[in-house]
Amino acid sequence: GPPGHPVPFAVKAHHAARGGASAVLVVNFEEEALLTHRLGSGSMETDCRVALKTRSCGFPPIPVLLLPQEPGNRLLQECQKQQNAARVQFQVLHDSYPRRTLRRQLCQASALICSGIGILYGIIQLCAVKVGEEFLAAEETSRANGIPCLCIDVDLDHFWGRLGQALLPTPRNLANAVLSWLALPRILFAFLFPGPRSVDVLGSTLLHALSFRIRTWIAFAIAAYCASHVSGWLLK
Repeated sequence: GPPGHPVPFAVKAHHAARGGASAVLVVNFEEEALLTHRLGSGSMETDCRVALKTRSCGFPPIPVLLLPQEPGNRLLQECQKQQNAARVQFQVLHDSYPRRTLRRQLCQASALICSGIGILYGIIQLCAVKVGEEFLAAEETSRANGIPCLCIDVDLDHFWGRLGQALLPTPRNLANAVLSWLALPRILFAFLFPGPRSVDVLGSTLLHALSFRIRTWIAFAIAAYCASHVSGWLLK
């Protein structure tokens, strides 16, 4: 690209695929390290710019491999010795890292706004209230005390998938709903009167609520009102 305006690797991969390439090998000529984030894990703004340039809302049809400087220089030397003399072979392994295409991001963002969740978190963030810091604090505390910490949170892909599966009126979901209602009295009793080795959820909630600042309470109140208003208007 022009100086000061680098072209994203996704755009290069789309153009290379249209030119008949099977893969894109990126060699770092400078001492600085190249960006190593995966394609599909960037911001929506960046993906929209890529989609406008490539006219595609999906991933590039060919892989992009970042090479270290030393192996990349050897490959360039082999290519310069004789044209089409060098051959490169690599295998693309399965990657469980959550990545989303632009069309999936747009669908999920629309669902978040329509459900009120996106409006709720958006207003809270506009009020400079940090959201999600409790997960980092819990991990730091668990490491300091040598306690294994397991995160039960899910990414957006798995969240919407599990939500769709839970809403289907299958016999298994209906049975789980009945069992959950039957277990409500037992869970409510344990919530109000926790055992000696159980966490006092009610007491912990009250202590955390008292630790909130006035700005946090105002942000929660405004966000909850706006989110419920939009959700109620959509459901009419």
